[in-house]
Amino acid sequence: MKLPAKPRRRSSLARRAIRMRLRAGLATALLIVLSPLAFVSAVEFGLRAVGFGYAPVLFQRVPGADAYTTNLDYAYRFFSREVAIRPAPVTFAAEKPENGYRVFVVGGSAALGDFMPEYGLARILEVLLRDRHPGVDFEVVNAAVAAVNSHVVLPIVREVARHDPDLIVFYIGNNEVVGPYGPGSVRAGSGTAGDTPGLLRVRVGLWARGLRLGQLIERALAGLSLGRSSESSETSVAEDVTRSLVRFDDPRLPPTRAHFRRNLEDMLDATTAAGASALVVTVVSNLRNFSPFASLHGPDLDRDEIAEFESVYAEGLARQKAGDCVGALDAYARAAAIDGDFAVVDFQRGTCLLRLGRVAEARESLARARDLDAGRYRADSFINAILRETAAAADGVVLLDGEARFAENELAPFPIAGDESFYDHVHFSFDGSTLLARSVLEAIEPMLPAWIRTRATGPTATATAATVARSLALSPFDQRRLATLIAARRAKLGNEPEGEGAELRHPTAFWRGGAERSDDSVEIYRRAIEHRPADLLLRRGFATVLLAQGDPVAAAEQLRVLVERVPNVAEWRVAYGQALALDGKFEEALVQLETAVRLDPADFAAEFQLAGVLREIGRGDDAIAHYERVLEARPGQPNAHFQLGALRLESGELDRAVANFETALQGAPQNAEVHNALGVALFHQGKLEPAAAHLRKALQIDPQHPSARESLRAVLARIRAPRGGGAGRR
Repeated sequence: MKLPAKPRRRSSLARRAIRMRLRAGLATALLIVLSPLAFVSAVEFGLRAVGFGYAPVLFQRVPGADAYTTNLDYAYRFFSREVAIRPAPVTFAAEKPENGYRVFVVGGSAALGDFMPEYGLARILEVLLRDRHPGVDFEVVNAAVAAVNSHVVLPIVREVARHDPDLIVFYIGNNEVVGPYGPGSVRAGSGTAGDTPGLLRVRVGLWARGLRLGQLIERALAGLSLGRSSESSETSVAEDVTRSLVRFDDPRLPPTRAHFRRNLEDMLDATTAAGASALVVTVVSNLRNFSPFASLHGPDLDRDEIAEFESVYAEGLARQKAGDCVGALDAYARAAAIDGDFAVVDFQRGTCLLRLGRVAEARESLARARDLDAGRYRADSFINAILRETAAAADGVVLLDGEARFAENELAPFPIAGDESFYDHVHFSFDGSTLLARSVLEAIEPMLPAWIRTRATGPTATATAATVARSLALSPFDQRRLATLIAARRAKLGNEPEGEGAELRHPTAFWRGGAERSDDSVEIYRRAIEHRPADLLLRRGFATVLLAQGDPVAAAEQLRVLVERVPNVAEWRVAYGQALALDGKFEEALVQLETAVRLDPADFAAEFQLAGVLREIGRGDDAIAHYERVLEARPGQPNAHFQLGALRLESGELDRAVANFETALQGAPQNAEVHNALGVALFHQGKLEPAAAHLRKALQIDPQHPSARESLRAVLARIRAPRGGGAGRR
């Protein structure tokens, strides 16, 4: 007997109901998922529309030009604004010329060219390539950023891959431990070093910080002091190295090295996927003349053992200082028997071995000292091993053994890298940068296309440091400026040149060529610009020299070219505005400085210069507002306090003027101008004795001060006057 049809209808209806419930559930799930995404997308686009935040790219389009330039806010993605070191401004064409060959250099500050990128690896390599292959339009773009590690370089390489590279040069590894997300990176919020987060967490975090919404949340949390601040930059770490110490056997190091390997593999994959060649360079350190930043005793040593160690080590130092290296080595061996992993013992031992001519043993000991160094600001043997192994395993990747090349350096008194190539632990002198660039040139020569190799002229190693220096206008003015910066860095690091064959007894050598006459700087720049008229960094350097020599008119002409070609570099507009102001063209200067502040509201140099121009044209209230903005971000800035105090003194706000001058003195206690201004303000308050004391101090510092002597006479006259005839003695 047939079953009735009605139950079948009910089954069909049931299935339809199930499908409808599934669809409704799916729609609800999609709504739950997509609503937050839609909200986030709307907020993200809204924030971008109003210009909030910074773009998460290293290179941005030049407004009104078919070219790219550096995004100077790029480092904010990885560091807090207080410590971020800005990239060097560079430009390159959006479209590579038909006869062009484009090279990108990636890495940290050693690749960048600390302190002055205009004399670093990328610039020197471009000079060498152009001289070696005339007629080829070589572009060597400096894509290095100070204080970064492979977590940061990876997104840079992926971005660079979109700009039609022919070759990417990798010089990375110094900051793996102390850079962003490394175990030795110091968090500004907590003041302590952190852990080694997982790679997925790192990459998601970097992606989130590239979103404007992520930047908004981060800024809000920072304002509430709730968020974990970005990792410290190299400069702040150097000021308090003890917070970032990591022993050689720290369990956080193996995962850090594994991250480096994976990041490097992904960089090389991105390079080859873009059709570009890759050159990986092992990292060079100053082994011979830079002792370890920090040595840590093993955790198992007790107080008596540490005391015995210190006694024996001190004996070794005394013997070494007296020239008894054999006796010193014996003492160091006894110290090592107590604690064989105290880094500085290996450094001193290596120095003694060099003096005794035992070079191979010395090299091993000095390298071990670097590897044991608890201040891990130099790539160690593990990092260089990863560079070698990863390059060897990748198809089409060429390895340049920088360590071996610098050990063979003809400038060095020993086959171990030292002060002839560096001015500190890893940053190259001009000779060192030239040697590295020449080595890179030799390595990439066989990698160049045949149409370029056929245009080669002469051997690759003919260019000398002096030849390159002329092309890049390394003038006497720049040498003196660099010497000052280098001396300050050495003082900050607290590590004077030492070890066998130390060339930098006084840390002033960035350049070892023949001395130029002090008045040659302008002519050196003129000749260089005639040869390379499109080189904007040459013009920027020339403007600096001209301003220093008191020629703002000529400086403004050079800076005008820069601003016209790349209008969105705030620092160039600040310099242009300063030159115009010195020439008395205050209204034109005002335009440049206001534009600079709009381009970069965090550039307090622009705010400061703008305030000065506003004061000159009689807009004192506006000037005060800008000085106050500077002091909101830089509360102890002496010059801003001085200028603000001067404005308040003029307007009769004596109490606030005195407060500004007193704060200025805390940062500049030997400034005669501040003592004089404070003395005048105190005089107007009737505080005669303190006024006289500050005016006397001004004259002690500067006996020829134009107004302090006259002001002091007025104060002393008031003090000597009868009590009834004046404000009286205070």
